[in-house]
Amino acid sequence: TNLNDCTWYPMPSYQPGRAKTYGAALIRELACLTGSWHIHQGYLDLARESIDKSVSLVTNAGYGLILLHLFPPHWPGIYDAARDRFTPWTLPQSTGYFNNVVLADHYLARIRRAMESSGEWDKTWIILSADHSWRFTDSYDQQHDFRVPFLVKPPGTNAPVAYAPEFNTVITRDLIRAILRGQISNPTNTAGWLDTHARPYPTAPGRLVTADGSLLIENKLPMP
Repeated sequence: TNLNDCTWYPMPSYQPGRAKTYGAALIRELACLTGSWHIHQGYLDLARESIDKSVSLVTNAGYGLILLHLFPPHWPGIYDAARDRFTPWTLPQSTGYFNNVVLADHYLARIRRAMESSGEWDKTWIILSADHSWRFTDSYDQQHDFRVPFLVKPPGTNAPVAYAPEFNTVITRDLIRAILRGQISNPTNTAGWLDTHARPYPTAPGRLVTADGSLLIENKLPMP
């Protein structure tokens, strides 16, 4: 297996992004004196740069397997959904998160449109999930909710398939391997594969949501 492309972005709250020139580096060092505003601006830059890079990757037919780890809807809130624009101001935790969910939806739409225009959408398996649930659900409704989205879209036109049993998304790696080996080819046998391989990974009760043409499951992912 060959790695053809890799891009890494620093997390602004832990490490300011490095500048390409000495002058730009000096400006960034001075900007660090503004504290939280500088960190917020770093997340804005991270969101913009990562989606631009992602679009260039998903439209490249030369890649056989692509992993995108996009920033939204992660904290902090950087998007004003009502005005459809980024905001330089810090938003309340719940408001910022839900606005970032809208931003994530816009990013996915942009990726889909780019793949459709390039002809890659109907030829590509897509798995959409999250690396963890919203960690601050208890501050919103006093409940710690472990659910994460999990959507699988096969190539071509597919009928929706609902999958009700609970499972842990740690099986994603094995699912990708099964797809690459040709063991899974459509939503129906994806569900069959889950029946056989998605155990024994106990989860808390989850809620099922269906999406037209795809397999969409909201499940519980235990956190350490």
